[in-house]
Amino acid sequence: MRTIPICILLVAEAAAMPLQHPGRITLTKEQLETYDRDGVVLVKGVLTGWRLRRLKSTAEGILQQNGPRVAGYRLIDFQGWRNNCVLRSVACDGTVPDLVAQVMRLKTDERLRVLKDAMLALKPGDEGCGWHVDDKFFWPCHDSATNEDARLEGVNVWITLSPLTAAEGGGLAVASRSARAAWREEARMAIAGAVGHVPNTCRMATLSPATHRRLERMKVLHQMEPGDALLHSRYCFHRSETFAHGDLKLRYSIRYMPEDARIFNNGFEAVLKAKRLQGGESLAACGEFYPQVWPRPLWRERMLIRMGRITEEVLPKASPKTHS
Repeated sequence: MRTIPICILLVAEAAAMPLQHPGRITLTKEQLETYDRDGVVLVKGVLTGWRLRRLKSTAEGILQQNGPRVAGYRLIDFQGWRNNCVLRSVACDGTVPDLVAQVMRLKTDERLRVLKDAMLALKPGDEGCGWHVDDKFFWPCHDSATNEDARLEGVNVWITLSPLTAAEGGGLAVASRSARAAWREEARMAIAGAVGHVPNTCRMATLSPATHRRLERMKVLHQMEPGDALLHSRYCFHRSETFAHGDLKLRYSIRYMPEDARIFNNGFEAVLKAKRLQGGESLAACGEFYPQVWPRPLWRERMLIRMGRITEEVLPKASPKTHS
């Protein structure tokens, strides 16, 4: 009997996936209200069983193959969904994109695309990244104004692959209600850096001690088990929570935007050259580089990804720490 590669099966499964897929998690009214109010909500058991075991095994394999690249992290590996079918199945199929569509209140004629992902690991003593909102290196889309529809801001899904307790640390600290705060843009500017230069994304404590103290007063830490996820707004301030003892902490983070979001020319996104874009075009024009994931994937985009047609980015030499 001929064996069909798992990646081919996953692509075929995704292409035929109905809107109401089996095992769908329907967010409650209270969870949606929490996200709207706080800019962040905890969803338990997003990944379970074999799906969780497969992702953990994949993450451990990536960890073994890569040494430390960025100060403050044991591992930080970007855009894994482009080359790894297991990460792609999590980021692009089923449960996770559907949860994002729910908090964005997307209608079935609206489209959602995946933007960036990162597999991250912290060991005891690693600092990670201080209070921040992701910069244009990791979130290369034009900003939404504070008075615009919050649905357009974008969502980060932060999935833990390790047990996390507030007492031990190692998780993601979030500043509840910071996403819509009147002082949000002032706080972002404190770590933005000079135009045309690498931003100071992780240096809030040094560059704006008063803002750092404000965010510390707003800090929330969640008790999480492997497979649980935090969904937070693009503009929700967050930071790595350091820890002194215990096991390595693994997490998988995925950014999503609605299709009509506009690509930002940060000077190194591969799609700009490949598609001859100038910046300002919708993500729909970026095609397979930021593929559609809801209401269902597009077969042509997925096959181009599977065939290795995506040019990889060449990161700046002084690539910033922008993640948690």
